[in-house]
Amino acid sequence: ICWRMLRGKSGAWLINTNAAAALTVLVASCVIDLGAVAAAWNVRHAREVGGPGPELDVCYLSLLGPSALVSLVEAERRSTSPELADRVAWVRERALIDLRTRQADWRAWTPRDALRLERVRALKRERPLLHSTRSFPRQCDGRLLADHDVYPLTPSPEH
Repeated sequence: ICWRMLRGKSGAWLINTNAAAALTVLVASCVIDLGAVAAAWNVRHAREVGGPGPELDVCYLSLLGPSALVSLVEAERRSTSPELADRVAWVRERALIDLRTRQADWRAWTPRDALRLERVRALKRERPLLHSTRSFPRQCDGRLLADHDVYPLTPSPEH
């Protein structure tokens, strides 16, 4: 508004400029995979892979699904903790299965996902990926579900 007043622009100019800015933001958000951008930033800054940021939120990456696949591979490769690498490998395997299933269906196939699969294949050729060692039930972040104590339905008689 100040720019319009200083330059003597009309109200129509202001409306058209705002509409163009909104259209630019909408087009950019359609073209850019924001989930992949968020996943890449989280992995790059995670403490466990040498970054200055907070702990890696593997559950969040799991919720992003195939968008986080390349970042999960990077986290797995850069991890210094075998436990974290196993958790990330489990989440990555699930995302990879999901993506391959979607890409096999001609109605769900996308060029972006095809490029994502090719990038994962290229990273695999550089260094083989881990296979999650345990197939027990897991939480969303790949941690094994804790065995819960089983209590009897009726209390035992006390002597």
